[in-house]
Amino acid sequence: MAWRIEDSWEANGPIPLALWPLSLLYGGGWLAYQAIYDLGLKRAKRPHPRTVCVGNLVVGGVGKTPFTFHLTQLIRSFGYPVIVSTSGYGSCARRGATLVPPGDIDPAEYGDETAWYRWRNPELTLIAGKDRVRAAEIAAELGPDTVFVMDDGFQHLPLAPHISLVLDPDRKNRFCLPAGPYREPRRTGRKRSKVTLPGVFAWTSHQLPLSTPSGETVKTPSEVQLLCALGQPLKVKAALESMGATVSHYTFLPDHDPLVTGNLWESLNTQFPIVVTAKDWMKIRNRSDWLDKNLLIADYEVLVTPEREFSDWLKGELSGL
Repeated sequence: MAWRIEDSWEANGPIPLALWPLSLLYGGGWLAYQAIYDLGLKRAKRPHPRTVCVGNLVVGGVGKTPFTFHLTQLIRSFGYPVIVSTSGYGSCARRGATLVPPGDIDPAEYGDETAWYRWRNPELTLIAGKDRVRAAEIAAELGPDTVFVMDDGFQHLPLAPHISLVLDPDRKNRFCLPAGPYREPRRTGRKRSKVTLPGVFAWTSHQLPLSTPSGETVKTPSEVQLLCALGQPLKVKAALESMGATVSHYTFLPDHDPLVTGNLWESLNTQFPIVVTAKDWMKIRNRSDWLDKNLLIADYEVLVTPEREFSDWLKGELSGL
């Protein structure tokens, strides 16, 4: 399981050391890829006049999607229309770039993160697909007064964002893949505006608000089951325990798992509330067998601290463009 591999990374034990030579090869390959753009052999494009990238240096969940949503709300408060680009991971829209139609959307068609954005804000304009240059072109066609915000894509060098916000948690293991979590060498000299974890980036109340499928907010039960298909499910488990819940059983599946297997609930005790994340709820709600389950939806809320200083800085950066 991916989360067990990440545990071995953090332990800094024999497995990362054994994989270290492969990590050097991976890091060298990344530097060669970056050199193509640094030397001008290829030029990154800027089809949109206001492009903001929310990225990270490591694999696994660091909160990019909830942070990006917070960012869209902040930018909208400045008076700018916002267009969000998602990768569409695991969906039919993964290739290329597709303007997502209005209304409720199917995660299998546009991706679970795309569906989550639409669920959180039905008015948000969304583009799904890994071709971020084409996505920026579509956004520019929709209006030059908009702000184009990429959820992930910091390693997508063909597109040059105007502002990059890099969520860079402090990790004991600084190796590149496969010996460690880094997608690229941590210090490559790439220019970026950095938001770090912990410190200026924090979870609101350090908790997960829980609600029923009908949207009713509930208090944290004393005992819950957990079904989770995220990059770092242990963070969800720890958050629930910090809220006073005993997680008596949990089922962890790979990040972006479609959750269509027939035995999804097999190992869970349905006598207790079953907590799922909002991103996973986007897929589970399409099933019919959840109706007899006591489901609770956990959805992270984030803010940036110090909040006023960050808001003023971002507003100034956007107005300068």
